[in-house]
Amino acid sequence: MNEIFIKLKEKYLPTNSFRNDFVTLSMGRILSQVIPLVVTPLLTRLYTPADFGIFATFLSLVTIISLISNGRYNLAITLPKKLNKATELVIVCLIGVVATSLFSLLLFLSFRTDILNWLSLTGKDSLAFLIPIGIFIVASIESVYYWLLRRRDYKFLSRNFIIQTGVTTLLKLGFAFLYWGWFGLVLAYILGALLSLILLTIRFLKNSDFINVIKSIKKKDLLNTAREYRDFPMLSMPADGINSFANHLPNILLNSLFGSSIAGFYSVTHRVLGLPVSFISSAMTDVYRERASADFREKGDSRKIFLATLKYLTIFSIPIFVFLFLFAPTIVPFLLGNQWAEVGEYIRILTPLFFFRFIASPLSSTLYINKKQKHLLLWQIGLLVCTLASFYIGNMLGSANLSLTIFSVSYSVMYVILIILGYKFTKK
Repeated sequence: MNEIFIKLKEKYLPTNSFRNDFVTLSMGRILSQVIPLVVTPLLTRLYTPADFGIFATFLSLVTIISLISNGRYNLAITLPKKLNKATELVIVCLIGVVATSLFSLLLFLSFRTDILNWLSLTGKDSLAFLIPIGIFIVASIESVYYWLLRRRDYKFLSRNFIIQTGVTTLLKLGFAFLYWGWFGLVLAYILGALLSLILLTIRFLKNSDFINVIKSIKKKDLLNTAREYRDFPMLSMPADGINSFANHLPNILLNSLFGSSIAGFYSVTHRVLGLPVSFISSAMTDVYRERASADFREKGDSRKIFLATLKYLTIFSIPIFVFLFLFAPTIVPFLLGNQWAEVGEYIRILTPLFFFRFIASPLSSTLYINKKQKHLLLWQIGLLVCTLASFYIGNMLGSANLSLTIFSVSYSVMYVILIILGYKFTKK
């Protein structure tokens, strides 16, 4: 029986094949979401929509700032031919992470009341400390993760996803019984991410030349490395920063314009729909970026892997999103409780957006690989304009659902444009 299994694996998932890498990493991401999704019906009965809305605002801020804190040099870690150059990029990333985290802490300590009032988080003073801590942990994870990705340590990364989300979910359940509300959600997230960072760092130090590089590194070497990949902070960081801001701005605007409960509904929609979608898509992104980078370095042409990835994503996603569009409004009240019925309507509204995002996100790496960041920056600006326009119109007419409908349609169009751009730039 074991021999049959091995033969089947060698036939359909040969070692070092694109399919094997994709399945290994995506299975870890999928499994890492099984526990949170299974316990979501419990969490929606233990926490209020307002708790989820506050947590979503915290998470949005951490995600936006941590993304730009490393200058997007983390995306360059898979590109150098020499390992020590990749390690130098990790150091460059960590310098930016520490500096940004300290600056955020000082900013919150100096203007805590004003910032929290502006964010509609009045009285949540502990966030002034929790947000900078979250920024440091999340941004550090990204820096080390890409080094291990370069080494194709997919099995370890897959296990790490499962451990992080499993621990985070258990802590959320535990803190709920302590009646910690939104603070329990935030603290559970931080502790789960911290554990992940510790495990990644141990693996990184064990398998890298980090200590030797630190001992022999010179300021001039770091500056030269930073200059060599300066397109990432100069072009990728603004583009990705705008993209992240546009994607997370709805959490902040819904909380500010329509209340924490509406923001909570939107947040749970992302938990039920957005997070599993983004995790699977991210797995494909990681594998595609590494393979497309290799093809582009060696052949100057990544169109073959682009089309293969487009095919896999489309075939995989169509039945899932059709099912969600048709049945989400019926299923959600049964699973989450009648007080969360609005989430089912939000899923239906946002299904087109997530379908095209699922396909476009991995393929957008082509623009990084071929150094077309200027085109990506213009696209990201268009995305931000769509976000602001959607919620401005919805606010003027007093309808959160209208805001989300315009948001979904405009984003779908933008992601189709991104796919077309990716195909265009698969060759030099």
